Amino acid sequence: MGPQSKVCTCIQPYSRNSRISYYYLCYCREARIHEGRNLFENGPEDLEIVSVEVNSTGSHVSILCQQASSSSSSSSPTQVLLLWEVETDNVKIFIPSALSLSVQPSSSTSSSTSTSKISPLSLVALPPELPESVAQEQERLCRAIGKRTFCDGHWDSEDSRLLVLTASASTDVSSMKHKRRSTGETNTIIVVVFVAPDLNVVISDVIPLDPGHSGVVGVSIPYICCTKKIPTAAPTSVTSPQRELATVARPSMKDYVGLETSETTTLKAMADFSFHSALGNMDEAFRAIKLIKSEKVWESMARMCVRTQQLDVAAVCLGNMGNAMAAKAVRESKSIPQPEARLAILAVHLNMLNEAERLYKKSGRHDLLNKFYQASGQWEKAIEEAEHSDRMHLKTTYFNYARHAEAEEETKVAINCYTKSGTHHMQVPRMLFDSPQELEDYVIRSHDTEVCKWWAGYLESLGECDQALQFYEVAKDFPSLVRVLCSYGNFEKAAEIVEESGSRAAAYQLASRLRTEKEDVERAIHFYTKAQCYSPAIQLAKEHGLDNELMKLALLSSQEDMIEAAKHYEQSPDTQDKAIILYHKAGEMSRALELCFQLKQYDVLYQIADDLTESTSPVMIARVAEFLSGSGHYERAVLLLIKTKQIEEALDMCTTHNILITEDMAENMTLQKTGHESAEEAERRVKLLEKLGDCCAEQGSYHLATKKHTQAGNKTRAMKALLKSGDTEKIVFFAGVSRQRDVYVMAANYLQSLDWRKDPDIMKNIISFYTKGRALESLASFYDTCAQVEIDEYQDYEKAQGALNEALKCLNKAKSKNPTGIEARVKFLTERLQLVKRFADARKLYARDAEACVQECQALLNEPKVDTAIRTGDVYGLLIEHFAEAKHYREAYRLMEEMHQHMPSVNMAYYVNAQTIEAVHTALQIPLRKDRGDGSRATASDDESIGEGIDDRY
Repeated sequence: MGPQSKVCTCIQPYSRNSRISYYYLCYCREARIHEGRNLFENGPEDLEIVSVEVNSTGSHVSILCQQASSSSSSSSPTQVLLLWEVETDNVKIFIPSALSLSVQPSSSTSSSTSTSKISPLSLVALPPELPESVAQEQERLCRAIGKRTFCDGHWDSEDSRLLVLTASASTDVSSMKHKRRSTGETNTIIVVVFVAPDLNVVISDVIPLDPGHSGVVGVSIPYICCTKKIPTAAPTSVTSPQRELATVARPSMKDYVGLETSETTTLKAMADFSFHSALGNMDEAFRAIKLIKSEKVWESMARMCVRTQQLDVAAVCLGNMGNAMAAKAVRESKSIPQPEARLAILAVHLNMLNEAERLYKKSGRHDLLNKFYQASGQWEKAIEEAEHSDRMHLKTTYFNYARHAEAEEETKVAINCYTKSGTHHMQVPRMLFDSPQELEDYVIRSHDTEVCKWWAGYLESLGECDQALQFYEVAKDFPSLVRVLCSYGNFEKAAEIVEESGSRAAAYQLASRLRTEKEDVERAIHFYTKAQCYSPAIQLAKEHGLDNELMKLALLSSQEDMIEAAKHYEQSPDTQDKAIILYHKAGEMSRALELCFQLKQYDVLYQIADDLTESTSPVMIARVAEFLSGSGHYERAVLLLIKTKQIEEALDMCTTHNILITEDMAENMTLQKTGHESAEEAERRVKLLEKLGDCCAEQGSYHLATKKHTQAGNKTRAMKALLKSGDTEKIVFFAGVSRQRDVYVMAANYLQSLDWRKDPDIMKNIISFYTKGRALESLASFYDTCAQVEIDEYQDYEKAQGALNEALKCLNKAKSKNPTGIEARVKFLTERLQLVKRFADARKLYARDAEACVQECQALLNEPKVDTAIRTGDVYGLLIEHFAEAKHYREAYRLMEEMHQHMPSVNMAYYVNAQTIEAVHTALQIPLRKDRGDGSRATASDDESIGEGIDDRY
């Protein structure tokens, strides 16, 4: 208990209800005991107190308990830590065996009454709204504690918030203490925690107990006081243990290393900073240290920021420390996305190497961890890390290790690492250059081609050519072998090596020496050809007049060599035909064509014409086209003009000589849109497309003409060409996608020319196209035609009435645009519609009132324009059938005679049933007259599907 403590605890040793009492000590009055309370009210049972500690101000009491040995309940916790806040009488219970993080509610008020709030929680009860970095650090510290058991606790003698707990892997506190006193091998750790006024607990640090220390006896910032074991003498017998003298050691806390001699105010500021930063309250933390000027204090705080993962605060600490190098490294590390890696960089500059290694591993940046191992001289770990997790930098790691081993004069290690890094053929000879014998031994052992090649060159530079040849042969460096042999004049051996190896470089070496020595020109040309170096071979052939060899070499060589050889052949009249071939192969079409015309080599001209391109002179192209046309090869001339983009001339020739334009030719004659052409170029493209479309239409390629007119943007002309093809399906499709009024009308007019009566789909398309094309008069005429078809073919006056209604609607809509020209048609159509309606109603009336129907029909026959609307034969037929059925044969016969007078050429059997006609004549004893059509009645078409489409529309 500290010197300012005013509270003393007194445990009632014989109490069975775990009650605790305390005395309030004051200098102005006597000590008075306060009423005790039950610690485990509403909490765990069967626990006994192990230790009780009071902080320096007497505001908090820590009580460590463990399960009683007599308790058999397996569900009860084995150990419990209680924190009692005296002033508010609030108790919180922590169970170390259920170690985890728990965030307290944002608002929790403690009761000041005797009934306290007891909260069974885990060991770490964090305050709300804690920064993520602080929470992660607390989780790491909790994992470090694990399932250890706490054996005692100590409050700091000055800071009332700091509590130090000792934890061990043993589950029995008494056995753990005994083992610690006897051997000191306890795997014990020291847990430093901060207790806030509201009993929230945050771990500040976890420190392993030194094996030479047996336990903690007290805490006083910046030290943790531990007992230290010192053996006094060897044991006298096997059974008597060695005696030890315990002394006190004072190891410093991590946050206070280097601050042991600091003033009390500095230590208090550091304690406040550590407390507030542990809680994530950085404003209060900075306020606590704003007056501190010591660099050691700022360095200690920077170290603390590394552990709490607060990089922004660490930057401020580095500025106050004046550590420019570390500040620069932290600033440059902002490009690294992993925060742990940035913290590791800071830890390296603060000489926190273990912490840096841990952070690099946590960040997953194996490349940075590899560099860290290399920089810290941990080469074995660096190699292991590169082999398992950083394969990309494996060779670089080996190379750096080799450089390090070379500096340390570890030659074997350096050679091995240089070899694994793939740089041994350069680095090892450099390293061993001052030790020729070691270098030669290495070369012989290595059998590396690059190393042997280097060693052979080195021997050659020393004049030891025989040994150099041996190593060149081992390295299979055939060019160097040939070069050395030629220097000794052994051309035959060099030629054998070239033939056996097939090395182009070796062949070039031999050919160059043969040319220099002027030994054998043909062999030099042969080896130049084998080396695929045709230019020097061509020069040799020209110099020595080897024209046959020159032609072969020129055809294998580049364009420049072909042109040079062609110029050489062109100088001689006997070899000018070879010049034409070489000019053609080299792409010099103009010169080749000129020679063809000069030498009248027309067979070669045909071959060259197929290879002409747009870059050829237009004058020469026109001349070749004229020649081909003059010789009757019109199609080849057209293809040449198309290939060279002379489209107008090609079209003119197609029109003049009736050359059929294929689809490929048409596509090649179509100028592509570039998106950047000028108005003149766009106009030229449209004119060419229209001309091409007209030419295709004249040749009967209507689909191709349609395509070109469409590309030109002239859909009307495209539809006209498509109509000539008679492809109904494509006409309907093109009209649907064109969305142009005149195209719709043309398509509808074309469809009317088909047998639309038998195909309802065609009739629907006609109506749709006329409607979309807004050709209302044409649509009205089509409906009128439909009505007449219904009357003439099927005597269906109801459908005819519907069609006439639709026609009248169309005319009424069109009348607003042309009232004078449509008024008469509307009037005439209205009169026809009325007559059709009257007859249709009369036919419906017959079943209900036959006499009324007969009167209406007789009235219709008296109408002056009845023939323009309905067929009078249908009216007469209805009346004749009615009177014949009523046995009024005389009246029926009279109507038949009247019908003959009104319609002299009528076939009576078409309107009246033949049996009815025969019955009337038989009843009146009048003979039948075949010349007037009184025979059998004709039958209408059996195709009843014609009217279905019309019925669907109206």
